[in-house]
Amino acid sequence: AMELVEGGTLKEWAVANPPGTAQQRDAAVELLRQAAAGLSAAHARGLTHRDFKPANALVGTDGRVRFVDFGLSVRQGRPVEKDLA
Repeated sequence: AMELVEGGTLKEWAVANPPGTAQQRDAAVELLRQAAAGLSAAHARGLTHRDFKPANALVGTDGRVRFVDFGLSVRQGRPVEKDLA
């Protein structure tokens, strides 16, 4: 289970907000900064996503980025589902 995120994917956001102005660039950089911080937090806990792409990042109407689809992730070299057994 996960929270309901109102918004869309980072891929959808990028299509709707093509580069052009400094404001658009700054908004894109902020979303990518958040994505990098999320990956860094996962890595700090020994988790590697292994399927990072804009379609696997949700951008909420609040402007926050969340990662989804951890199906290929590994924890310190082991598939996550093995940790749950």
